[in-house]
Amino acid sequence: MNQKHLFKKSIVALLFAMVSFAAWADDSGSCGENVTYTFVESTGTLTISGTGAMGAMQHPWYDKGYKWAIKKIVIEEGVTMTSPEAFYGCYSLTSVVLPSTLVAISPCAFESCTALESVSIPNSVFYIGDLAFARCTSLKNINIPSSVTMIGGGAFAENTSLETINVAKENDSFVFENGVLYSKDKTVIVQVLAGVSGAFEIPSTVTTIEDDAFYECSGLTSVSIPNSVTTIGENAFYACSGLTSITIPNSVTSIGDDAFGFCTSLESITCEATTPPACDGDITNRTGTKIYVPAGSVEAYSGANVWGSLNVQAMPTTGVAERTIAEKAGAKKIMPNGFVYIEADGVKFGLSGNKLR
Repeated sequence: MNQKHLFKKSIVALLFAMVSFAAWADDSGSCGENVTYTFVESTGTLTISGTGAMGAMQHPWYDKGYKWAIKKIVIEEGVTMTSPEAFYGCYSLTSVVLPSTLVAISPCAFESCTALESVSIPNSVFYIGDLAFARCTSLKNINIPSSVTMIGGGAFAENTSLETINVAKENDSFVFENGVLYSKDKTVIVQVLAGVSGAFEIPSTVTTIEDDAFYECSGLTSVSIPNSVTTIGENAFYACSGLTSITIPNSVTSIGDDAFGFCTSLESITCEATTPPACDGDITNRTGTKIYVPAGSVEAYSGANVWGSLNVQAMPTTGVAERTIAEKAGAKKIMPNGFVYIEADGVKFGLSGNKLR
């Protein structure tokens, strides 16, 4: 599994935090070439001051063991960029003040700040990095100003309390509809809220499902992927534990590492492409998942990188897999006696998947 998705919380860290409570005190120092910090123990306020970017991996509040005591972060005017993982796991953090000089929120900057309920991103930020606000489980709303043009994978993943993402009408890069953050032209699914559940039909405009897009949408029971999608990103459907089967259309040419990792109920993946899509790593780690492919392509899949290690089988000649293909190619029709069937390429199928004479 990709390292950025390993949970960094552990019993050892918890014990370290408990011991560190006794060592909290006012503190100050450098956290960048021209950036300093001040921590006031009595209020739990961490203030970042100066000009330019915070220094990479310069997080004294980690080294000195009081990140657990930080309740409020104030980044003052002049600071332009947070550093990666700058405030990761500040579990007591409830308030963040960001300056109008800020242009980038780096990857994992506020990841796992589980007490944070809201954030106001200034209309100067153009980049929000991968997992920037992931696992902020108390976060209820967040705004995307018109200035934002880039949002990394999983920026808001696993935010189980997040009800909406408020995208400014003037934003030319993104749009939020029905629990989903899309690119403005709706060709890319950027993030699906963790609360989205039931059957989900991806619009036919979509060509790319971004990294972590459906990350831990455990309430999903089915996803319909249209024949317009070419790329399924890394961890795209990670831990969607309600999915039992999924069909990957023949338009898909690339599937990212762990795209269906920890989908614990996933019994089958039907791949319609005759040529195996390129894979960056394991597609699924569920041992029993069947991979159905066109009958003439079993050998190609079995000999392909990644696919060869999976349970590859020919698509059933009748049944659910065939019915799925028929539904995509044909349309439901009704006989005079009221019997409903599907017709595709002159062949009739009953709704159970059986061929009709």
